[in-house]
Amino acid sequence: MKKTILACVIFCSVSFSSAAQTTLTLKFFIEGYFELYSVTGLMAPLIYYLGMSGISSDVDYVTIELHNAGTPYGLAATATPPSILQIDGIVQCSFNSLVAGNYFIVIRHRNAVETWSSVTHAFPASGSAGTYDFSTGIGKAGGDNQIVVNPCGFPPCPRVALFSGD
Repeated sequence: MKKTILACVIFCSVSFSSAAQTTLTLKFFIEGYFELYSVTGLMAPLIYYLGMSGISSDVDYVTIELHNAGTPYGLAATATPPSILQIDGIVQCSFNSLVAGNYFIVIRHRNAVETWSSVTHAFPASGSAGTYDFSTGIGKAGGDNQIVVNPCGFPPCPRVALFSGD
């Protein structure tokens, strides 16, 4: 008896299209990290010290959200991948498939009080949304929800930061 083996190979071609991406540069400090290096105006690179990052300027992971401008201020987008705060307070954020509009910027951190921008910020559907700097004044956060960490001992001053938790 003769056996016949049939083999079938199917080749598939899959293509992925990348969604439109909107970028934002934020600047903010976290009180507990800033106090260690208040003379230099930089924060301590915690995740680098803990061996969780090989980059000596990485402070910690933060979640950056965009919330709708109108009540009930629903979540519109979350930055992807998770953002890493740098020692100079800079965070680069990317949002995928964002609808152009005005949004509140929300910062979430595991040991800081959730902080919202005091005003909405304009975002295009793709490209750069520019910058938002929380560090230049208490009023940049909703409800003046920040603390002065450098009243004017060392420039730039004053510099403010998000409240750290206990």
